[in-house]
Amino acid sequence: MKNDKPLTRFLKGCPLGTGLLPGVSVGTVGIIVEIFDQLIETINNIVKEFKKSFFFLLPIALGVVISGILSIFLQETLYSYDNRLSSASRDP
Repeated sequence: MKNDKPLTRFLKGCPLGTGLLPGVSVGTVGIIVEIFDQLIETINNIVKEFKKSFFFLLPIALGVVISGILSIFLQETLYSYDNRLSSASRDP
């Protein structure tokens, strides 16, 4: 496992949360932010080195969850805004 700082792993985990959006592959995003290989290695060793793996994965998981929630709220806001525009254009 590469020894990145927790903040760096959190920031690398944030783009992975966008995988909740349709058409976005989490694996591809993981390769782009250069964390995919580290994730696979850590998950493979989670039984042997649980504590080390847990603390490596925790900031990544927090980044995924927080960015996922934010992207859902953004999607919902944009969707409701688009509906207001669509219904306003139909009114005479």
